[in-house]
Amino acid sequence: MIKYFSFLKNEQGIYYPFVLAFCSLFLLVSFYLIHSYHLNLDLNNSMKDSYQIQQYYQSAYNNWSPFIKASQSFPLTIERSFEDGSASVSCTRISDAATCEYNITYKELFKSYRHMYEFP
Repeated sequence: MIKYFSFLKNEQGIYYPFVLAFCSLFLLVSFYLIHSYHLNLDLNNSMKDSYQIQQYYQSAYNNWSPFIKASQSFPLTIERSFEDGSASVSCTRISDAATCEYNITYKELFKSYRHMYEFP
């Protein structure tokens, strides 16, 4: 019996270009899924960091606002350390109002907020 052999198919009739295309597609999809997973992981971590910075600011604002409103001596600076960061506020008084700048540091991230307090 004579066996015919072609470059594009083997003895069972499987075409090599289809096998190559299937393997390439499988690898492409696998690498895409791994890449998407890492992007989502980075996005999730940055959202957690952003949330933590907002929580530090809210904590500092809620705790220091009554003291700033009652204070008579300006310029005023308050600092506080947290587990993974710190918060500070610097206030200057301009006539009937105080302008305060909150500086929040969490890990390597830094965010600054401005708030104005008006006095009666």
